[in-house]
Parts: sequence; C-alpha cells; structure tokens
Amino acid sequence: MPTDQDQEVREKASRFFPRWEEADLPQPPAITLKSWTALIGPGVLMVGSNIGGGEWLFGPIVTARYGGSLMWIATISIACQVFYNLSIMRYTLYTGEPIFVGFFRTKPGPKFWCGLYLLLDLGGIWPYLASNAAVPLAAVILGHLPGAEDDALVRNLSYVIFLSVLTPLIFGGKIYNAIERMMVTKLVVVLGYLTFVGVMMVSRETWVDIL
Repeated sequence: MPTDQDQEVREKASRFFPRWEEADLPQPPAITLKSWTALIGPGVLMVGSNIGGGEWLFGPIVTARYGGSLMWIATISIACQVFYNLSIMRYTLYTGEPIFVGFFRTKPGPKFWCGLYLLLDLGGIWPYLASNAAVPLAAVILGHLPGAEDDALVRNLSYVIFLSVLTPLIFGGKIYNAIERMMVTKLVVVLGYLTFVGVMMVSRETWVDIL
C-alpha cells in the first residue's frame, strides 16, 4: 500500500507533468543471442559519442605525463558512471519516461532545466569539441602544430567542423540510421588505428605498467 510519503512524492512529481499511475512492470524479455545483438546499435552510438572528448583526451595526457600510476582515477570515474547509468535505466523502466523528464519534474520547473541543459550541451559541443578537432586538422594543413599566429585558421576550421556535423542529419535519411553509420565508421577507423599503434609501437614494459 502506498504510504503518505509515497503520496507526497507523487504529488510533487506531478506538479509540472501528468501524474504517475500504478501498474505492474512488464515481464523481462528472454535473454537470447538475438536479444544481445539488438544492443549493438545503441551500444555503438554510446561508444562513438564518447570518443573525442573528456576522458578520451585527458586520459592519454595524464598517462603520458605521469605513467600508469594515476589510472585508478579513470577506474573510479568509470565505476561511478556505471552506477549512474544503472539508476537512469531503472527510472525509465519504472516510470516509462526518459530521465530528463524526471529531472524536469523537480523544482524550479521544466523551463529552467530545459534552458540549463541546452546551455550545457551547447558548451559541450561548441566550441569545446569542435575546437579540439580543429587543432589536429590545422596541424595537418600547416605541417606543424598551430600557434597563436594561426588562430584565425583554427577558428574558421572549427566553424566548418561544427556546421559539417549537421550535413549527415540533413541529407542522411533517417536520423538514427545516419548517426549509426557515422559511429560505426568512426569506431572502425579510430579503434583500428589505435590497436595498430598500440601493438606495433608500444613496448611490453609500458603495457605492463599501464595494466
């Protein structure tokens, strides 16, 4: 039976959105080989979206400067993200709505949270990731790492990269399929290159130190 506290939580959560109703959870799907392969597409999108920023950039920098002694920080970060994502999945299973809708249910309301998340997402994409991608592209064009005198080139390349991301979404047909094809290509190229470099150019002592 719902308690008074449960009722209070339900009332607060329905302040800005429709009330939650009570129902039985659906039966979990049978775990088969086919059900596992259905996870490949979403998994590719998640992996591909995480290549290019955050730990992907700072992890190699820290390892190159201090060796494998600080890799425990990455382990803690990954563990925290696992529990965070498990909580998000449970929320969606229990309520049938995305986690952002759950965030919007809290004070001070959906207008505030929508504006905040749009601002944070824009800052994560522009100029952060676009500028990071522009630097190596400028280095390829110039033949050396760009300096202060090449600021205009880097800035213009970041504009081009940012706008070019929209091209597959506009002309690629179904958005999900277009993004999935992009991420598959990205994973094959990036992980294939890194595997080749790691096997052919990294010494055994370095592998032991990092692992």
